[in-house]
Parts: sequence; structure tokens; C-alpha cells
Amino acid sequence: MLTSAVSEEDYILAARSEMQLNVSRNKNLQKIPKSKKAVELLKLLLFYGKIYRLIGIVFILLIAFLMSNNRKAINKRLVITGLLLQLVLAIFILKVPLGQQMFAGLGYIITRLLDFAMKGRRIRFRHLLNRPLMEKVLVRVLHLYLF
Repeated sequence: MLTSAVSEEDYILAARSEMQLNVSRNKNLQKIPKSKKAVELLKLLLFYGKIYRLIGIVFILLIAFLMSNNRKAINKRLVITGLLLQLVLAIFILKVPLGQQMFAGLGYIITRLLDFAMKGRRIRFRHLLNRPLMEKVLVRVLHLYLF
């Protein structure tokens, strides 16, 4: 079995410490005295940021609708269900600790697979890797087309 320099437990501990660091940063930011105008301006900007994101989603859906060949065949219930499912999944991943841990673990597994693939590509193309530029082109770009 291949081993990695970083074990799964080390990765999980690093992810937990990063989350704790973010929490402590947020607490420190809350301790900074703020003027009421600055707070109101920040709230307004955050609100407009959310509005811009919603406008972006609506705009993409509008473009898809306008480019459709058969607009009557679009199932509105399916589109709304998909958007709600996306919202629920986003909340689960970003706000729920179980979701954060699950996707951190999934990210770790995918990173390990990509590391193994990189080692395999280096073995396969070692005779071509005598220059740094060739390594970048062959190992990181060209393999996408070959495999």
C-alpha cells in the first residue's frame, strides 16, 4: 500500500485547527469598535452583494431560457427543485459541522488520488522530464488529453 507523508488524522487535525482559527479571527473582529455608519455601510454592501448573486442566478437562467429551442418543454418544477436542492446542499456543506467534516474528508481522498496520479505520470513520462517547462506541459496539461 502506498503511504503519504500526511496521514488522514493529520489532515483532519489541520482542518479542525484552521476552522478554530477562523472562529477566533471572527471573534477578534467583533471586538473592534465600529462606528454606526461603518456598520450600516457594511450591512448595505453585504446586502447588495447577495442581491448581485441572485441577479446572476436569474440572469443565467434567463439566458438558458432564451436560448432554448422548446421553451414549453422546460419543467419549471424541476428547475425550482434543483435550485432548492442546491441551496440545501450549500447550507449543509458550509454551515453544518457534519457536512464540513464529510466534505473535508472527501477533499482529502480526492487530493490523495490526484497525488498518486501525479506520481504515476512522472514515472510514465520520466524520460521527457529533463526540463522544468516540459514537466509543466507534459505532466500537468498534456496528460488530460492522453488519459
